Amino acid sequence: MIIFLLPVLLVILLVVLLKGNSINDGINDQVQIKIIPGALLPEPECMKKSSNAIKGNSCQILQLSLANTQNSKLSDFSIIIPSPRRVLGVDSKDFTIEHITGDLHYLKPSKDFGGISPNQNVTLDLIMEYWIDSQTDIFPRWMLETNGRWSTIQNTNTEDLSSFIGPILNPQAKQHIIMNTTSRYDQYTTKVNEQLGLNRIIPTPKKAEWKELQSISIQSGFAIENVNVPTKQQNVMKRLLEKFQLNGGGENQVKVQIQINDALAAASNCKFEGGYEMKLDAGKIEIIGYDSAGALNGFHSLMSLVDVKNRSKLPSGTVQDCPRYSYRGVMVDVVIMLFNND
Repeated sequence: MIIFLLPVLLVILLVVLLKGNSINDGINDQVQIKIIPGALLPEPECMKKSSNAIKGNSCQILQLSLANTQNSKLSDFSIIIPSPRRVLGVDSKDFTIEHITGDLHYLKPSKDFGGISPNQNVTLDLIMEYWIDSQTDIFPRWMLETNGRWSTIQNTNTEDLSSFIGPILNPQAKQHIIMNTTSRYDQYTTKVNEQLGLNRIIPTPKKAEWKELQSISIQSGFAIENVNVPTKQQNVMKRLLEKFQLNGGGENQVKVQIQINDALAAASNCKFEGGYEMKLDAGKIEIIGYDSAGALNGFHSLMSLVDVKNRSKLPSGTVQDCPRYSYRGVMVDVVIMLFNND
């Protein structure tokens, strides 16, 4: 009989728990939050203020103001603080801080705390790990728990962080780069001298020896001749010349000779499929491919030397390139793509 009653008892218990402790009961305007970022403290002071501080790490003070905007006293409550920075402690005998999980922390009054009187506020210092660079280092939507019910604190329910967070006055913050699309590009992009970039081939070839920059005039375009590559590759080359507007005519066209000769390509240490050797001289450019793929790779490298801003000149020199290995590894994820075993 007891076994049959167990499911019913569990349902009743669940209903009671849900009624007594709602996860979110809307918006609450009983409390207002105000945060003033304070001083950045060195490691010794952090160790004194919190046992959770880690040796070698700095910390920063956040001055937190809790204002009771209602006509009734606020005493039995908790606040959930979402913070990407670990809250090391609270510098107040009236409150305790407890880490829940991830970025969530409990701020709870101590047993001796007398509560917040109507239209009054209390101020306390939160000890935050590391430093605060910007207002976005503090998350919005703090939550208040009263009488077993949770609700979002109204003045933190916003994307306008300046409405409840004061300005960052910490001089240390100015030393750190605020990361956005522009600063990330600037920080992680290799700076290349514009003049030296004129003879840059991407990906970097196995060997490149340059004689003179900007020595071959291509103002009249290219004239492809002595081609013994398949028609498919020839069509790709013609489309590239049209794209770069280098398919002009006239006596001053630079002659581009493209041929497949595995013996000659192998002699230049490009013995794998896809390898090539390219020689650039005034009036003539010669591309020797180990196979048709190598001839096309060489032509792509030639096109990459063309300055799209000023299609006028090329450097002279010799380029040798080929795959580092005779094959490339390929991984097929049969789980995600739902391939069958065949």
